[in-house]
Amino acid sequence: MWKPYRRIEETRDRVVWRYSPLCSWWLYGTIAVLLVGIWQGSLVIEGIAIASACLYLLFVTLPGLGPARAIRSAMRNGSVTMHGSRWSFSDPLTFRVPKALAEEGEAA
Repeated sequence: MWKPYRRIEETRDRVVWRYSPLCSWWLYGTIAVLLVGIWQGSLVIEGIAIASACLYLLFVTLPGLGPARAIRSAMRNGSVTMHGSRWSFSDPLTFRVPKALAEEGEAA
């Protein structure tokens, strides 16, 4: 199954996650469609945008809660390294988190 964060590396002391740029494009595309629907006064376009937002919640937000929680927890301790861009397919956003903090964040 497709997930917003993919574990690309796991060593004895760290976990590396890569964020899918499709998530960012999908979210902002949905917002753009919603704004167009409001501007045009079209309930059909607005309905499509709302359906897309519900699918985003189901397929991106909910599956991404565990890794996002682990990353935020590690950020509080200042032990996360990040590189890349949330928009780039060639250099996507990548997080390196100490394994102990990653497991702690996923378990919470």
